[in-house]
Amino acid sequence: MINCKIDGTDYQLPDAWNELSEKQLLHLVMYLYADPKMPKVRMAVFNILLPLKPALLRAIHPQDIFRLQEACSWVWEKPLEQKIFQQFDFEGRTYLLPEPNFENVCLIEFAMADFYAKAFSRPTPDFTSLELLVATLCRPEAPGLDMDDPEWNGDPREKYNSKIAERRAQAFSRLPMQIKIVVLYYFLSGQKSLQEQYSEIYEHPEEKTKRASGPNFGWIEAIDNLAEEGTFGDWDKTAYANLHTICFHLRKKYYRRKDESRQ
Repeated sequence: MINCKIDGTDYQLPDAWNELSEKQLLHLVMYLYADPKMPKVRMAVFNILLPLKPALLRAIHPQDIFRLQEACSWVWEKPLEQKIFQQFDFEGRTYLLPEPNFENVCLIEFAMADFYAKAFSRPTPDFTSLELLVATLCRPEAPGLDMDDPEWNGDPREKYNSKIAERRAQAFSRLPMQIKIVVLYYFLSGQKSLQEQYSEIYEHPEEKTKRASGPNFGWIEAIDNLAEEGTFGDWDKTAYANLHTICFHLRKKYYRRKDESRQ
């Protein structure tokens, strides 16, 4: 918290995500993709972080307002890696979000979420892709969940199924936009952390130019290649392997190739 004095009274301005209430977080997410240079955006964010009565706000010198708004810039600079909420209720069902850093995410759901996030990020956003992203990552608790079962994989959500996700995505058109943006931002923040953790397996810009021409199938291609290799079993078993298990394997292969090239 940043301590500040306004009209003789002490106030605290949050300067980290974990200092915010759930209500503040839900209001803030609508501005995460707005232009922070716009005065209206900066003022809206400041009002969320430090709600003041209009009369008091008018009494603050413009230069002080500017400095306080500058202190709110962390909203666009610090990644939101925590869950804003663990779950959400929609039309009589509870949907669970994946664990931070995708700890309980399987390869196929990450591959599809990555595909939908890219589709939504095009110059003309495809909101159907955003709803598919939410339906892919957020699922109800698995029926008959038994956390004491030695076969339990650590994921309380039901197993990912693309057909069920497509059907739910249609209903998610009625889901509040704030929840959709929370899930999108949560996914993108986790994706950034994953890239930092396994930087070796992501292509460098200069390597992309060396690739043969043709479509880029992204992580779906990785599933196909690994299934042909057979380390994790057939296509289905590979697709449902834990994401971090796959990333660790790919990183190990990277260093093995690097060692072989030196010999």
